[in-house]
Amino acid sequence: MKRKIFFRGSGLFIFYFSIEMIIEISILYMPFGLIFGQVPPVLSLPIWLLVVIFVIGAILWTYLIVEFARNRIVFEENHIYVPESWGKGREKTQYKTVVDYLTIVEVFLAESHKDSLNRYDCSVLPMPYIVLNCKDNKQELINVNWYSKKQRIKIIDEIINRAKLHGNDFTDEKGEEIYKSFLTAKKRYNA
Repeated sequence: MKRKIFFRGSGLFIFYFSIEMIIEISILYMPFGLIFGQVPPVLSLPIWLLVVIFVIGAILWTYLIVEFARNRIVFEENHIYVPESWGKGREKTQYKTVVDYLTIVEVFLAESHKDSLNRYDCSVLPMPYIVLNCKDNKQELINVNWYSKKQRIKIIDEIINRAKLHGNDFTDEKGEEIYKSFLTAKKRYNA
């Protein structure tokens, strides 16, 4: 199968990303407005300050785009790959994860306050993870906090389908059923 990549796309993430983009565009507008004589009188700042604002805005814009492109789930020919998220120690939610399709025994969704290695409390609110139980009694967690419900179901279906194509028939469930059982368990736990 071809390589397939899932980028973050929940409504909350898109809202957050859009707000940051609006701020960045407004920061980048000021120097261009100055060059083309379109700056409103309220924004008539010294040129050196506009240049500094432009440079800071360009750096933040670049960081935002790179971070968006970096946080993804990649389905390769023989394995799933999730790169490490940026951050230090307890701030990091996702560590590098590589899981071969043939080693998967079970897939389900769970919530946790801990990171993907299940070590540090890195979040006040519980974050959803796709949990992959493997043949060597290891558990691999993939953080799907910034992914929509639809994307989570597609990711689980992709895992199951690719495992079946490699001869690993570990489940007959579909992504929708696994997601519903996660919601049912979550409601029972919160009741």
